[in-house]
Amino acid sequence: MCSSTVERTTYGNAAMKLTDAGTVAPMPISFPADGKVNFVVATNEAARLRQVSAGEVVRAMAPPVGGRGGGKDDVAQGGGTEPDGIPQALQLVEAAVGQRVSGSA
Repeated sequence: MCSSTVERTTYGNAAMKLTDAGTVAPMPISFPADGKVNFVVATNEAARLRQVSAGEVVRAMAPPVGGRGGGKDDVAQGGGTEPDGIPQALQLVEAAVGQRVSGSA
């Protein structure tokens, strides 16, 4: 197993554990490596009940990092080649989730 696969698995497991806390929030985890960025988003049941999908969150945060991704409602992953876009990607996550949770989406 290559190191990037190990990192994705480790971060994916961490994201899933953190969503067990019961908060209504997705858990985006990004990690730059070798000039690339990879990210995992996991949602808990409370978030999904408010229509927050991990796959949608990943698709929203991918463009600023020059990437793409996808997945299911509970867990999704993606990557890109522009780590400098991570702050903007996280702002987009906040905006997208805020719209869903507030009911304005």
